[in-house]
Amino acid sequence: MKSIWRARAQDYAQKNPLNLKLKTIQSVDDVFAAVKEIVDQFRHLIQDAGLNKELFKPGGKPTHESTAQRLFFAVAYSYCKANNVDVSAEVDTGTGDIDFKFSVGFDSRVLVEVKLSSNPNVVDGSTRGRSKQ
Repeated sequence: MKSIWRARAQDYAQKNPLNLKLKTIQSVDDVFAAVKEIVDQFRHLIQDAGLNKELFKPGGKPTHESTAQRLFFAVAYSYCKANNVDVSAEVDTGTGDIDFKFSVGFDSRVLVEVKLSSNPNVVDGSTRGRSKQ
């Protein structure tokens, strides 16, 4: 089953290439800009390119949140590999498991949570792990 979603996400990524605008990715601002482009591309693939079909079971019932997370990882992985950005799934950053960590080096990290809008923890997931600065 894993190979099906991975193959579909990679197919969408190949058919919808994303060339990150940053020539070198070194600082946390660079990583954030790259992640923002990846998130925007994922939104495009879901909303405009038909990837949303993978988020529903036959009959129209939504799949589990982990399906969207796996699709996001497969898409993000392809773009990160091409741009030398590390992406890790389900990392424990000290604040609990975070869906995704993007990084270049040790200090340049960006955390991403993928939540269904119907998830009762959507607000907690969007604020957990934020810097207190």
